[in-house]
Amino acid sequence: MTVTNFAPESTEQSPLRISNPVSRDTVTFVRRTDGTCDTLLDLEVAPGGGLGLHFHDAYSESFTCVSGVFGVQVGARVVRLRPGESATADIGSAHRWFNDGDETAVARVTVAPGNPGLEAGLIVLYGLARDGLLSPDGTPKSLVHLAVLTDLTNSRVPGLLGVLNPVLRAVANWAKRRGVDRELLARYGA
Repeated sequence: MTVTNFAPESTEQSPLRISNPVSRDTVTFVRRTDGTCDTLLDLEVAPGGGLGLHFHDAYSESFTCVSGVFGVQVGARVVRLRPGESATADIGSAHRWFNDGDETAVARVTVAPGNPGLEAGLIVLYGLARDGLLSPDGTPKSLVHLAVLTDLTNSRVPGLLGVLNPVLRAVANWAKRRGVDRELLARYGA
């Protein structure tokens, strides 16, 4: 798969679209960052799909429902967004998204500031999913892959499981020294 930057006003190429059969969602890259803009994604989540609680310390994520009912949890607050409604997970806020309805939900996601690591990490994660290398909960079966992805996407585990964050950071550093991150990025075209 070749990955190129997509400018929404361009008519020469289609935006990159990736699917994850485990978390039951599809991401369309509406705008990839070049370091000067936010990342924009369209996130389609099938009934029963979603992602577990996590946080980022480098960017915020804002979710605006486009269609269906899009579930978002930020901290202890759980909301079900209807078209036109938004919720934001600020930097450092534990959050998750989900669809517990009966129809596909679509949200526009704004990542601010834009994060190329998140973009590349999503491409790798969805490639691992297609290759059957994720557990049923959506995490990589390989601790090394999990560590590389948490580092790439700036994702952290909240709460009591947060004790794993320094371990994942150490494993990610070990993996980088051995080129595992470069191998995954090359394998999945990120």
